[in-house]
Amino acid sequence: MFRLSPRPFYRWRNFLLRAFGARIDPSSRIRSTVKIEIPWNLTIGAQTIIGDDVILYCLGPITIGKRVTISQLGHLCAGTHDFTRPGFPLLRPPIMIGDDVWLAADVFVGPGVTV
Repeated sequence: MFRLSPRPFYRWRNFLLRAFGARIDPSSRIRSTVKIEIPWNLTIGAQTIIGDDVILYCLGPITIGKRVTISQLGHLCAGTHDFTRPGFPLLRPPIMIGDDVWLAADVFVGPGVTV
């Protein structure tokens, strides 16, 4: 239902994400090709645009501020493994993107990063 929605159906996609626990401002625009894992760990502020084919891998919390643009093919990954321990346990450090930020095309933002 998310991926098949027509391009201008931003409010519909926001509604679907909120139904699964995401905190999305109604004025945000999320393209239908965005991939979101674990939406209940996602917060997006007002007038933010998430471009085509962006990956939001919300193993840990991802908070995106107001008036942010994440261009096409961006990848935010809030999870990693502790390579210093034999069992490689999962770590979930948050990602924080402040207000008025532009993350350009094909960017990678790793766990524990604040922009």
